[in-house]
Amino acid sequence: MVFFAVAAALPAQPRRVSEPSEVTAVIRSLNALIADPNLQASAELFGSEADIWVNECRLGVGPAEILELLKTRKLWTEGTPPKIQQTQRTRLLGAEVAIVDAIQVQYGSIVVKSETVVTVIVRKLNGNWRIESLRFGMSTCSGG
Repeated sequence: MVFFAVAAALPAQPRRVSEPSEVTAVIRSLNALIADPNLQASAELFGSEADIWVNECRLGVGPAEILELLKTRKLWTEGTPPKIQQTQRTRLLGAEVAIVDAIQVQYGSIVVKSETVVTVIVRKLNGNWRIESLRFGMSTCSGG
């Protein structure tokens, strides 16, 4: 009987963090956008102050600038767009923020296979996950 009284007095458990599958769905949507930059709902994939980086260079801020970079395909040289294929790890930093560490792979005629490190920071806004920062590195590291 004492146990029930103590349990009732404890604060409620914090809200459960969303499943990583919801965050993975953002990566699938990003891949679809990279493959077809004319998708209608694509701006909704990004937060209002989202940014895009390549190495240490910030190339754009906000959905409009990011979409323009993706639409004009200035981020890759091959005709075939790259795809974020392999998620290394998804870290949930709380109920509304996650970091996705991934590898973007592109196959082409000039360079047969190219791999780039990608970090995607996502945040849950009004019940939907949005990309807040999209960061591309130079290449993957060899070794562990």
